[in-house]
Amino acid sequence: MQDHTTEAGAQARRLVRDLVCGMEIEPARTDWSHVYEGETYYFCHPRCLGKFRAAPKLYLHVAR
Repeated sequence: MQDHTTEAGAQARRLVRDLVCGMEIEPARTDWSHVYEGETYYFCHPRCLGKFRAAPKLYLHVAR
């Protein structure tokens, strides 16, 4: 089986981790993001976004 993934296609499907639930998501395909201290974080659901907004340092500490 051949891999037909192009570099541009792979970059378009870059995955990031939702810091609240741990789900991997494509930033371009989610409606929920938040800029905190100059960094943009992406979320799979508005509930995860709300939890992060309420206590961002808690989730950033756990992620490191």
